[in-house]
Amino acid sequence: MLNAVSPETVREYLPIIRAIRAELEIRTLNPDAVRARQKMEFFSVEGQYGARNTVSALGIMAPWAKAAGFAVDGYGFAKTSARSAWADLFRSVDRQTATLEKKLSSDAPPPIVLTFASGSIVRELDGRALSCPFEENGQKANIIRALPQDGAFLQQRELQSVVGAKSDKAVFSAIRKINLILANRLQLPTDRKPIEGKRGSGYRINPAFYKIRFE
Repeated sequence: MLNAVSPETVREYLPIIRAIRAELEIRTLNPDAVRARQKMEFFSVEGQYGARNTVSALGIMAPWAKAAGFAVDGYGFAKTSARSAWADLFRSVDRQTATLEKKLSSDAPPPIVLTFASGSIVRELDGRALSCPFEENGQKANIIRALPQDGAFLQQRELQSVVGAKSDKAVFSAIRKINLILANRLQLPTDRKPIEGKRGSGYRINPAFYKIRFE
């Protein structure tokens, strides 16, 4: 699996894979209720993460589905045989998700923990406290507070509304400045931006590399 898709890409879509796995588990708690279903789609996941991201995550999961007698279809899975059982699909997805999480956790460096208190973001590095101050209730501080850390994205228009930005361009400019300032003041790796953006999805705190604690 990881030979076909890079670990970085798999890590990117792991929150969506987890969400699909969780919903599949709930739906298959009663095997009799789903036994006759030929197809199962996950529109709540699509609504949270977006169509493109959901389809990409399902693409990663396609070999797992095939092994259980299913194929990716739309925003979910469909049976490919009369013998296909939804419980088998869940077991395959559950097993492969656990394998991926174990593999990625062993490969990935630990996330950099940042502390946000009184308008400043602080990083402890080699016994030193590096600080990056922001205006307590300013736009940049409010952007950082608003962004998800659980893998989900916040749509740009929603973020614009939450922080009172005048335009999409103003949001993009503020986030670019935040990333530059944090990288400078906190000596962050230049290839790991704290705020990650994806076209069509929005923005989030990059969960693969950072964890922000609010105090």
